[in-house]
Amino acid sequence: MLGFLISAVFGLACLFGGAGLLKRLAPDLDPAEHAGVGGIIALGLVGTLTLFIGLIPGGLAWGIYLVGAVVIAAAAVGFKSAGNPLTISKPEKWPFMVIAAAFGITMLVALLGVIMPSTQMDWDSLAYHIAVPKMWLAAGQIHEIAWIHHSNFPFAVDNLSEKQAPRPSPG
Repeated sequence: MLGFLISAVFGLACLFGGAGLLKRLAPDLDPAEHAGVGGIIALGLVGTLTLFIGLIPGGLAWGIYLVGAVVIAAAAVGFKSAGNPLTISKPEKWPFMVIAAAFGITMLVALLGVIMPSTQMDWDSLAYHIAVPKMWLAAGQIHEIAWIHHSNFPFAVDNLSEKQAPRPSPG
């Protein structure tokens, strides 16, 4: 539960920072576009920053704190310059309800997938999206893992880790 809360706060901080940046670059966009597109751009930039820090030997040991500080600072600046990106103009009632229902169904399906027990079909999400970043955090940097070929292709979004794993003992 704490991991979910930290991830939600981190995601909102990226949304505020990205919306503020996008509002400065393209002030004529709709506020909902500032929030959505700005948040996606911010998450991509954070993942890419984490990649570059992770390629430095031992960089993940201190880099995750630097990335967190950058996100908090960007969120504060973004909120100050753009205001609250979550406030949108009053939409038409029926299209808004259809879109809200579609998002609600999508979120419900995703939630059911999260709370259901894992099956053998989950090997990809477990091995690739969780195990490889955990091994990189344990090693303190991004490196090749010989028995997992996916580790040769560092990825941006999956580098948004929620906590640092303990370092393995040498040997």
